[in-house]
Amino acid sequence: MKKNIFISIISIIGASVIALSLAMGIYFMTKQPSYWQTKYNEFIVENRSAQMGQIVFLGDSITDLCPLENYYSDLSLKTYNRGIGGDTTLGVLGRLDVSVFDIAPSKIVLMIGINDINSGRTVAEIAESYSDILNQFKTRLPETEVYCMSVLPMSDKLLQVVSIDLTERNNLVISLNEEIKGLAEGLGYCYLDLFSLVATGENLLKNELTDDGIHLNGNGFTIWANLVKPYLA
Repeated sequence: MKKNIFISIISIIGASVIALSLAMGIYFMTKQPSYWQTKYNEFIVENRSAQMGQIVFLGDSITDLCPLENYYSDLSLKTYNRGIGGDTTLGVLGRLDVSVFDIAPSKIVLMIGINDINSGRTVAEIAESYSDILNQFKTRLPETEVYCMSVLPMSDKLLQVVSIDLTERNNLVISLNEEIKGLAEGLGYCYLDLFSLVATGENLLKNELTDDGIHLNGNGFTIWANLVKPYLA
């Protein structure tokens, strides 16, 4: 129900400055901080009965909106969705204990960074905080497998609600992914290039994989699952 409400909010907002923030998921951080806090509190409650050593999906609205049970229920390990719409690398850093360390997963699937780009942070700044996240994993969960997903491009469907330079934004995504790949491999983690599987030749998110230009739909989530699932089995 909450995911349906989240999607509905995004879909009904018209073209305006706030529309861009909503489309990117940033709205939930900048205008509705209570959403972040609500999810954070839900994770605390969930942790009380959560199993240790399972799988955590960590990220922003793309993860938040993914119905993990539809794609990973046949795995031997349980999956926990620790995505928060609108989150950034800095937001993830502020919730690592509750989202990850308190349940000590054996595998982590991380996708984060698009909201950092859309909030104006530089690739170097984002890479620094991304590195901080990975280094905390390495220090506090040295045996945990970490799968760093590439940040996804955006599609021209987004132009229906706001005018932005998609080429520039998606070029920043490409540059950030290069940084993420280097950081992941430098620590012995696995970098998974989902970008190449969902992008057109012009580096836009394929329109059939998204309903709003930034978030994956069922077709997109299937491609993601087909890529990452073999590593989680």
